[in-house]
Amino acid sequence: MADEDEEDYFAGAPQPPTRAARTDSIMIRLTPAQTRHVEEQTGRTVTEFPREDSKGFVAMTMASRDPDEVTLWAIKWARAENDFELAYQAYLLELAEWQDTRRHEEKAKQDKLEEDALAKAEALAASFEEFYAEEGAAREAAMEEAIEAWDPDGKKRKKGIEPG
Repeated sequence: MADEDEEDYFAGAPQPPTRAARTDSIMIRLTPAQTRHVEEQTGRTVTEFPREDSKGFVAMTMASRDPDEVTLWAIKWARAENDFELAYQAYLLELAEWQDTRRHEEKAKQDKLEEDALAKAEALAASFEEFYAEEGAAREAAMEEAIEAWDPDGKKRKKGIEPG
């Protein structure tokens, strides 16, 4: 039951961005010169980064790789990380806006429930007031009929004798 309520509550909530699935990867360490170049290009300091290598080919050929190729991989990875962070920041802003909207909607629902409850209570109070007014009038009429039945000519009442 709680899971269903939670699902209802989060229906329509913004979802966080996801990173590309990482399979088997290796960590590649950059030289200080490569780190500076990546930082100049992306604004991100990268000393090492993961590289997909499910078959082990990159690891086996690393010694013969061109350092510029590795630097380009690092730049590509850093840009992807920057894009992810921007998307995540946008997600957080959207989530905060969604939460504010939900909070206002919940407040409006609560206010409406309170309004409805107050209107029902006032209607019930009015119906009770009407009922008891009718009951009082019926009681008075019944008393008058009873007195009239007890003393149809009013003789006992003139003498100060009260019914019963």
